[in-house]
This record gives sequence, C-alpha cells and structure tokens, in this order.
Amino acid sequence: MTFRWFSERVSDCLALPADQALDALRKLIDDAEADKQAGYGPSQDDINRARRQWLDLYERTYRKEVA
Repeated sequence: MTFRWFSERVSDCLALPADQALDALRKLIDDAEADKQAGYGPSQDDINRARRQWLDLYERTYRKEVA
C-alpha cells in the first residue's frame, strides 16, 4: 500500500459524491483524532482544516435542500 498524506486522503474523500464524501471524511477525521490521542497522526491544524471542509460540504449539500 502506498503512503498517502492526510491532506491527500481528505482530497480523496472530497472527490466522492456528497453523501459518501461526508461519511468517508467523518471517519477519516475520527480516525485521525484517535491517532492524535495515541500520540501520532496528522497535526491538529490538518485535522481542524479537514473538519472545516466537512462542515463546508455539509452546509453546501443540505442548505440547498432546505432552501
């Protein structure tokens, strides 16, 4: 398996259809948080950036359904 940077894995998630992207990115973020708690994993800034991207995608996806 080829090593992928966290940011590359975030981009991979965001390339999926919206619902799948939200699920995949949430799992990636949860796993990254667990890794961080264990003493390794991506930087907290990278995790926070991924969270903001998740929130932006969520808002774009579900805001237009409500409007």
